[in-house]
Amino acid sequence: MRTSRLLLTTAALAGAWLLSLPTTSTGYTLAGFSLNTTVRDFRVRNTWPPDANTNFTQDLVNFPGAVGPVLACWKAATEWASWPHNGAGLGDPTQPPFPDSLGSGEANFDFVWAGTATGEGALADRIISYSLVPLPTAGVPAIIEGPGPGPDGTGWRIRFSPEFLWFDGVGTLPPFDPRFDIQGMATIQLGLALGLGLVVPPTPPTNPIQTMYGTIQSGPPTVDRRSIQADDKTGLQLVYGFRSPVKPKILGLQPVGAISAQLPMVVNGLNFAATGNEVWFNPGGAQAPGTNAVGAAIVKVTNLASAAGGTQITVVPPCNVVDGDLFVKVGTSTGGSTLSNGFPVHFTSGGNGAPCAQCIGTIAPNSVPVLSVPMTEVTVVAPAGAATMGCVPGGPACVSPAQYSTLTSIDVGGVTLDTGDFVVDNDIQVHFPLPLFSTLGSKAVTISTAGGPSCPSTFSVVAVTAPELDTGPPIQLVGQTFTCRMATPLGFAHVIAWSSSNLPSVLPGIISLGIGNNFSDIHSFPTPPPNAAGVSEFSATIPPAPPGATVYFQGVAFDFATVPFPTTPVRSVTVQ
Repeated sequence: MRTSRLLLTTAALAGAWLLSLPTTSTGYTLAGFSLNTTVRDFRVRNTWPPDANTNFTQDLVNFPGAVGPVLACWKAATEWASWPHNGAGLGDPTQPPFPDSLGSGEANFDFVWAGTATGEGALADRIISYSLVPLPTAGVPAIIEGPGPGPDGTGWRIRFSPEFLWFDGVGTLPPFDPRFDIQGMATIQLGLALGLGLVVPPTPPTNPIQTMYGTIQSGPPTVDRRSIQADDKTGLQLVYGFRSPVKPKILGLQPVGAISAQLPMVVNGLNFAATGNEVWFNPGGAQAPGTNAVGAAIVKVTNLASAAGGTQITVVPPCNVVDGDLFVKVGTSTGGSTLSNGFPVHFTSGGNGAPCAQCIGTIAPNSVPVLSVPMTEVTVVAPAGAATMGCVPGGPACVSPAQYSTLTSIDVGGVTLDTGDFVVDNDIQVHFPLPLFSTLGSKAVTISTAGGPSCPSTFSVVAVTAPELDTGPPIQLVGQTFTCRMATPLGFAHVIAWSSSNLPSVLPGIISLGIGNNFSDIHSFPTPPPNAAGVSEFSATIPPAPPGATVYFQGVAFDFATVPFPTTPVRSVTVQ
């Protein structure tokens, strides 16, 4: 295992410290290994004390999703990147725009910041942290364990010493400040992680100060180490090659300023593959199933095609992503020329820990009559396993197991059902009574959580096959509004009859009613014409009636060709 540390050489050095790795006299030195695209990701565990957590201002344009030491380490990694970050390399006032902007590497190399970690991790986990216990060697500001050939592969771990004072700000430090700059120190350590060595500065040192010089001082000199210089870049490019003209490059995202998880976005850029592209997202600090406890795995949406000559990729960000950088990976090679620059993305809705929008597996029954007594219960069931959302090519995987208990609303054919209008049976099933529609045909169902709507699924509302009548609850009150609905197959006219008698009225071969006492006690409503779904509706205020009086209703359908006339079942209402 390869270890780098900072040693106190003599008391006379005051704030000067010497890196203990073998060094060259000037220029650059190489450690003899490189990181492929499967091990470019790293995480930050923020256990720095409060006096080193002073920067709480988010840069939502250039570095969304991080503050304090986490942001400082992300910026340190960005300095080694292939292109200026977010186009102009802004976000650090000590590194003005071109040529000294954030993202000066110009090589086939880009670190992938993958959020926060919950522990120091093993070498394979590639974590930067502030050690809560003294480092193995006393008197050193930071150490890197690994990387390089051997049983630990190309993994590494960087730890900052609790014996020193640290600075996480975006600006510089005053002269003779005893603090060490986290961003500058992380830039050095990440240079070691990617395969560079240290060099002995000339006497006097050159100006500007080369990042990989083997000595460092507290105060402003540590801030100077944020910016890599010509020899640092030369060493980087010898390891990874000068930036390839076919390396994918992200130029921007659409819609500008309104990116939402689980809704389509467009990645604009250059050199995307015709098919098989991957878009990588920051997973944040949440532990994902199947990963270790130090952080979640990078979220990758795969098998994406490009458009417009390899300059556009449409992708749906999954719900389990957070603000950070996104990347495009082309092809199956692990060489650095297949991974794009990192480009900042800020989610204005969804993501960032919001609940995931759920997917719909099946809707049953798939064909429902427009009116029934009681109204047909429609059941929505989650997909089995992690089915793929089908509304947008390359859409995210559904959450498995589902989380239907988090539903906030259901849209059924344009009718919004709130939480009181549906019943959650369990975490994978919900049901609701069919709303009364005025039209027939396919109806889209969309279920929503705080994370947003699902992709729609559909079922059909069809005309009844036999006349049906709905008179509402069997017991109703004087002064209430009584509503009577009748449905028939299409093409029939409607008459709704009522009576205080449930004795039949029959004209053989013409009509057979279950009410009216041989037509001696029978009345009808002025029933309106049926709508496009074959449904008519009559409403009136219930008049005064003796307590307990029961009224019987029955509907009759007419098309002047069908006899006997079709009738509905008899329904009754008792007035209280």
